[in-house]
Amino acid sequence: MSTQPYLPPVSLLLTYGAYDVADTLLWPDYLALGFTAEHIPELIRMATDRTLQRGTDFDDPRFFASLHAMRTLGQLRAEEAIEPLLAVLEMDYEECLLMGDLPHVYGMIGPAAISTLTAFLRDTSLDIYDRAYMADGLVEIARQHPEARAEVVSILMEQLTRFEQEDATFNSFIVAHLAELKEIAAFSLILRAFEADKVNTDNADLDYVLYYLGLKQPEVPLIELDPNAAETPWLNGYHDGPFTESSN
Repeated sequence: MSTQPYLPPVSLLLTYGAYDVADTLLWPDYLALGFTAEHIPELIRMATDRTLQRGTDFDDPRFFASLHAMRTLGQLRAEEAIEPLLAVLEMDYEECLLMGDLPHVYGMIGPAAISTLTAFLRDTSLDIYDRAYMADGLVEIARQHPEARAEVVSILMEQLTRFEQEDATFNSFIVAHLAELKEIAAFSLILRAFEADKVNTDNADLDYVLYYLGLKQPEVPLIELDPNAAETPWLNGYHDGPFTESSN
């Protein structure tokens, strides 16, 4: 990683805020700091800078600079960041907290990210949990850009047709996403995956799917399951979505 110093306004993110700012439902309006498209290359450099988490801790704002940079790229809808941000998945969990926000950032960037995320999703040589983050990103794109929903659903359904060759836990992520998107047309395919015992029911059982598809009410009220929720509880990161201070 380059040792070149960060220049304003990007350098402001080095001291912008620690855990109290990072772990919140309300994302700051980073663009109010003066960020524009010209700052995208520098923001990408910061977002993928692994040195910022090393030798620092949660009390040091530098630890969270990459997170702030990544969120700013999302708010800028920076298509140039689509490929570079894949490097976040190579970081050690202990080094960063970026993974939870990555799908939301891709959702902000929008449909331009679909092809990249789909290619990553389909690569069976990669870690199933990294691939699952790409599925999360696709779903976020569908949520934030309704015109892309049909394409995302088609990608997820096509992926699930490979349930026999895939890990049952990975299949459960895809099943849960199709359920939360309330895609009734996917039910017969989902049922086949369950019948083949290729869905990890610790993550999503059939009652869960039926509930989210509106086909069955739970025998016992399940307060943690809300069919109208923006996301399924067990798939959430440390918050439910990208809100900004200017959000309604």
